[in-house]
Amino acid sequence: MLGDPFFYHKPGEAGKARLTENRQRFRELRDHLKTLPQSRELSLALTHLQTAAMFANATIALSDAEAEVME
Repeated sequence: MLGDPFFYHKPGEAGKARLTENRQRFRELRDHLKTLPQSRELSLALTHLQTAAMFANATIALSDAEAEVME
């Protein structure tokens, strides 16, 4: 079960490692996308990538069994 999204979830060591890997993979995809010609579609792709990264990070934080939940 996922944690309450309205509280801060300080990740444990495993969660930190997953977040670090997740950020690196999203950066790699961002860097690839930035090699494409500038366009409205590219701007939308980058915006949606940012949104996807945010939700992926939230999934990691909320599902981390070692996370410290803080009010």
